[in-house]
Amino acid sequence: MDYDLNVGRFIQDHPSYVVRIGFDGFGYEAQHRDEWGHGVGECYAALTLDELAAMLAKADGDA
Repeated sequence: MDYDLNVGRFIQDHPSYVVRIGFDGFGYEAQHRDEWGHGVGECYAALTLDELAAMLAKADGDA
């Protein structure tokens, strides 16, 4: 997948995750979304949305 900077499409493709900007505004972070919409559990971080998508696929057993 080629997300480039399309955060909206990333969020649509990964609805079970909370996505936010990374530390000091660099990269992206994601955590599983709980029933109230908060991030819980392990935090995944990457510099690009494509790298983050690959991490989430691996964590979910899709890769």
